[in-house]
Amino acid sequence: MVDKPRKPILYGPDGKPLNGETETLRLSTKGRSKQRQQQQGLLQILNKPRLFLKFVPKSLSVFVALCTIVGLLLYLVPRVSVVPSDPVEIGNPFSASFTITPSNIFPLRNVGACVGTIEIDVLPRTFSQEKRPPITNVTNITCITEQDWNNHNLSADEKFTITPYTTFMPGDQFAVLAGADIAIVVDYQPWFIPIRRRQAFRFVTHRFSDGSYRWYSYPLD
Repeated sequence: MVDKPRKPILYGPDGKPLNGETETLRLSTKGRSKQRQQQQGLLQILNKPRLFLKFVPKSLSVFVALCTIVGLLLYLVPRVSVVPSDPVEIGNPFSASFTITPSNIFPLRNVGACVGTIEIDVLPRTFSQEKRPPITNVTNITCITEQDWNNHNLSADEKFTITPYTTFMPGDQFAVLAGADIAIVVDYQPWFIPIRRRQAFRFVTHRFSDGSYRWYSYPLD
């Protein structure tokens, strides 16, 4: 195969090529410039993951440290728990007992409990256990207490129990309870903090077909 002879390039007095080669060179220069820009953009894209990977370990370690600190502070916040038992008498949910226990390692001082009555109904009135009105302010709950329910000092493994049986005996001994909505309110002073805290735990009766009752936990709001 014989190579095709190349067309000679003629240059003018100004040093620019003649015979239509100016446009060809201009297009060639633009092509190389565009290719160079594409290569630079590709290098920037390839470098971004490296910068991201350098940033991720530092930000992740900071996030884990913050979560650990927040979790530790939440664990150390003094608080209590209240657990109801099954009623001793089948038809009287107030014969159940409620046990108050510290929820962390710090002891509690001057612990007191009271029973707030939100709603108590007897037959033939009806009681809805599904939709209960919200309690927005715990301090507005009217409470009934007894002397032996107050002034307790509890360490991490100690607890005390209250039974509202005698306090909430119905006036009519033949009355049948339709339902009850109560709150066990606990006031206490943390071991090293000179303030008093208050927590309320809401319970609603659930009546079974055999006439027995159980206390179910229910949110305040």
